[in-house]
Amino acid sequence: MTRVKPKASRKASHRRSVRKFKALSNETKLNGREGLLRAARHLFALRGLSGTSIREIAKAAKTNSSQISYYFKSKEGLYRACLVDIAQNRLEMAEQILLLPRSHEEYIVRLRLFAENLINYFSENRDTGLIIIREYDRLHSPAEDVFRGYFSNLFELLIAFFRTAQKNKLTRLAKGDPLTISSLFFSMLTNELRIDHLRESLYKQTLRDPKYRLALIDQIIEMLR
Repeated sequence: MTRVKPKASRKASHRRSVRKFKALSNETKLNGREGLLRAARHLFALRGLSGTSIREIAKAAKTNSSQISYYFKSKEGLYRACLVDIAQNRLEMAEQILLLPRSHEEYIVRLRLFAENLINYFSENRDTGLIIIREYDRLHSPAEDVFRGYFSNLFELLIAFFRTAQKNKLTRLAKGDPLTISSLFFSMLTNELRIDHLRESLYKQTLRDPKYRLALIDQIIEMLR
């Protein structure tokens, strides 16, 4: 004789099935979106925005090109999403590290942490670094507002950091303009990333070498003591 499940038990089973379906659906959406972002970052880094087609991105992500429209509306929307992802990640890092220094030792430690984190991140995430470098050189970009907003917020953090260090006499750069110091500091770091492939081919030195990377950061920090 077949036993019939109580009504309450059937309802509980149905709720579990619905929750499981929703969880699988959300995971599929996340994987689909993240898969497109990963594939797009790599192709945008290699070929730039104009040199990359929707079909190539979809093929690399092993999905249908209609998914780009579904998640991002267009190729330009996908490019913006890549920049937003990078900007949010780096800005959160800067906010955690660039707390206003209270001593010379803390000033040096935080400068070093910022430099190490930035160079390590872009060295280990080459695609991300190449996209940022390409953005420097673009006159017009569908993500220009994202890029400007990111740098505006980042520079405000750096300016406040150096201004506080000057005010409390934690650095010998007492008479420098905080904006100029911030610009020089950030430019030194990003330019080292920009020329890394050239330095490696000419002098066999690269930021991927931990010893060389630390020696370079030491020299940059020494200039800002």
